[in-house]
Amino acid sequence: MVKQSLISGPNFNLSFTKPAERWRLNPERAEAVDWIDWLKALFALVATLALILGAAYGARRLGMLRPGANAPRRLKISESMMLDPRRRLVIVACDGREHLLLLSPAGDLVVAQLDARAGTGT
Repeated sequence: MVKQSLISGPNFNLSFTKPAERWRLNPERAEAVDWIDWLKALFALVATLALILGAAYGARRLGMLRPGANAPRRLKISESMMLDPRRRLVIVACDGREHLLLLSPAGDLVVAQLDARAGTGT
């Protein structure tokens, strides 16, 4: 009963952003107010997106998005070769050693472990 009286009253308006009686005070300005409200909302959206993109760009430039970006890397993929559409051979250098890996959907297999070549720096 209470809900029905709230909905059916003379001040009922589907727009929750402005009072119900605002457009009745000056009906010739109703459309201008709507356009101004839309422009304000559009400007707020563009400004918010610009701030988010600016913060993301700044964080990326300062290296904040990659944890440990300044730390020396221990792993390096030296070479990779496709054997067939499902299997691949990969040479991975780690801590002065090279590992030959066979990668496939059935599982991964270490084929060989060798000392790193002189030209391969990690």
